[in-house]
Amino acid sequence: NSSNDLRFAASVAGFGQLLPGGPFTGQWSYADALALARQSRGDDLHGYRSELIHLIELAQSLSTRS
Repeated sequence: NSSNDLRFAASVAGFGQLLPGGPFTGQWSYADALALARQSRGDDLHGYRSELIHLIELAQSLSTRS
C-alpha cells in the first residue's frame, strides 16, 4: 500500500538491476518491472514515465533471458 511514486521508483530500480544480467533480482523479470511501472505510472506530465515503460518493453524484446 505505497504511493505511485514509490512503486514506480521500485520498477526503475528493478529494471536497472536487470540490465546487467540481474544477479540479485531472483525471480524478478522484465515483465514484473513492466507491470509495476504501468500500474504506478500516475501523472506523467512530460511523458518520462511512459518513455521508461517503452525502454523496458524494448529491453524485454531484446533480452535472451527466459
